[in-house]
Amino acid sequence: MGWQMGFEIPVDVDYFEHPKTVLLVGLLGVEADIYPLRLWAWCSKCAKNGRVKGGRPAIESACKWNGVPGKLHRALIKVGFLKGDGESVHDWMEHIGRAILLYEKKKKKQRDKYAAGILPEETGRIP
Repeated sequence: MGWQMGFEIPVDVDYFEHPKTVLLVGLLGVEADIYPLRLWAWCSKCAKNGRVKGGRPAIESACKWNGVPGKLHRALIKVGFLKGDGESVHDWMEHIGRAILLYEKKKKKQRDKYAAGILPEETGRIP
């Protein structure tokens, strides 16, 4: 199976200098900035509404956390990447969730056209 491009997560160019990211790195160490990115990538496939069923264990698993159980989860809440409920990604629908909905709407429209027999070359545009 070859490599396929999927949904792209919009990440602000200032992510690594954002106060939340800097604080997370201060709490967990130099490479901690990868954990929110892993969580967002996982949510974009498995929890498209930004709410992770299973809470802490599911979140730490999605982030590929190998440290003390609960430590990453508490840190993500403390710095504000997760809401206080411990399951919801902060501002998910305002950022990534909205982009997912637009992407899925576009893909559905393309699938509907193909199902109706309208091929990209007939429209003059190839997706």
